[in-house]
Amino acid sequence: MNIKTRILIAVFLLELLGYGILLFYTHKTNKTSLENVRERQIQAAIAGNANRINHLTNLMEHKAIELAKSGELFYQLKNTIPLEQIEPALKSFLIDSFTFFPESIGGGLWYEPNIFDKQKKYYGPYVFWNKDKHVEFTWDLSSTGYDYHSQSWYLEALPPDWDRKQARPSNIYWTVPYWDEAGSKALMMTVDTFMKDTNGNIIGLATIDWSLQEMTQFVQGISITKNSKTFLIDTRSNLILANNLYPPSVMSKRENVYWLKNLETNFSQGQSIKTANKIFIEDTLYRIYYLKSNAGLLLGVVIPEEELNQEIEQATKQAVVNGAIIITLFIIGMMILLEILFRPFQKVKELISNSIKLTNGQTLDIKPVYYPAKNEFTSVIDAINLTYNQINQYTTEIEKANKAKTIFLTTMSHEILTPMNAILGYTQLLGLEKNFPQEHIETIHAIDISGRHLLELLNDVLDISKIESGSMQLFCENVFIFDLLDTINQTFKIRCKQMQLNWHCNVNIPTDYSAYTDKAKISQILINLLGNSIKFTQSGKITLECSIINSGLHVAISDTGTGITQEQQENLFTPFFKDMQVNNMVELA
Repeated sequence: MNIKTRILIAVFLLELLGYGILLFYTHKTNKTSLENVRERQIQAAIAGNANRINHLTNLMEHKAIELAKSGELFYQLKNTIPLEQIEPALKSFLIDSFTFFPESIGGGLWYEPNIFDKQKKYYGPYVFWNKDKHVEFTWDLSSTGYDYHSQSWYLEALPPDWDRKQARPSNIYWTVPYWDEAGSKALMMTVDTFMKDTNGNIIGLATIDWSLQEMTQFVQGISITKNSKTFLIDTRSNLILANNLYPPSVMSKRENVYWLKNLETNFSQGQSIKTANKIFIEDTLYRIYYLKSNAGLLLGVVIPEEELNQEIEQATKQAVVNGAIIITLFIIGMMILLEILFRPFQKVKELISNSIKLTNGQTLDIKPVYYPAKNEFTSVIDAINLTYNQINQYTTEIEKANKAKTIFLTTMSHEILTPMNAILGYTQLLGLEKNFPQEHIETIHAIDISGRHLLELLNDVLDISKIESGSMQLFCENVFIFDLLDTINQTFKIRCKQMQLNWHCNVNIPTDYSAYTDKAKISQILINLLGNSIKFTQSGKITLECSIINSGLHVAISDTGTGITQEQQENLFTPFFKDMQVNNMVELA
């Protein structure tokens, strides 16, 4: 047996042994790794969806607490302000609060019998979103026909035998899911929190009504695998809120569904995701993943075991097949290569030896090797060149991939706007108090002005975000300018009267004059300019003049305010520059 044959046999046996060991090891490790990756993906998807539910419930609880604090403030004011003045402010406050809270379907303040008004047993102002998508105020639920003191959502948080001077075990109570028989007919839950007087006595409840329709649709739309199903359970009542594996079970007890009744639900929210393995449902083997939210809602996903294993087995099988093909081709190639290489080896050796010589000057003379034959050496060089070309191609693709950029846009949070509106609402209510000393009234006025300035700044930031993200658009249409200006005239006539300023409006244009423009943007520009005039004019007058000059609309606004210095005028178009002077105080933002 010559050396060539021995090398071929040795290479074959070593490659075969190495491949067998590698194949066995990779099969085990790849299967375990794929299972771990798949498990983490599923758990991350469930946790992410559970966080969305937590966000919604936390939002409802936060709003209920804010509403209760407002109800306490109105209760304190009733001793100093007549009810005829409080009730319009109460109505306006509730409408404004829920206009900026579309996640709810309604809410109200429900006082204990005869505590707000000794002549009225029921005092429960309530607002709700009507069919026209507007917030509507009503006293209809403050009646003996509804008797809200005996409703389950009221009794669950505040039992009739509970001492109102003693605090309840919890400040937040969620009702069990129920069908809204009073209005929307929707599946809903109510979050209750307590209103208390200055002595800590319970004087009533503040409630937020939450429709579960959007959330249940969101849960039913969750898709982890092709045939996965989802469910949602209220663990306090054990009622099923969503179950797209068996829809008729909605609003029935969990114990009525055999594959749900044995799930562990007595664990704290926020713990790791629970798993139930090998659950047979209609002759199909499933695996169940579930997690409890902060409000006690159990979110679960039911996945066929076959789908979980199918992807792993397919990936493992493909890896085995690819490995077998690669190693087989490699062994065959090595056998052919060794067979060919041994033929021209001696000739190539001689050519290489003759290409390197020492000259008479004892210098090394290296001549290129001319090898015109087309054999294994040519293929090696071609293979190297081909490899280099492939490396260049891969490098180009990587560089292209590295040049990809992501765009991340931020928006102003609802959590900032809500307390700002609440602060402004409180200052308006405090402004109704007539018995405050003058210095307190001035302080309240300063708080109101500062709050409005901050609210304007937030709106400016939102507009800038829209412009930078490319979402700010112009919606042009034919606009009757006279009607637009008349609306602004009526608005600022009232505002100037409230500020004890003289208002003059001279609109010298035809009533049928129209322009093709964005009505909202034109209104915003005029309102901002006139708003600044009112803000910085302590006394005197404000004038709005409109006319047509050279076929164009000319609008001029003048006031007797503090004006803008030459230095400030140079910075007017500097980004984020604002110079505000109110009551001889300058604020820069």
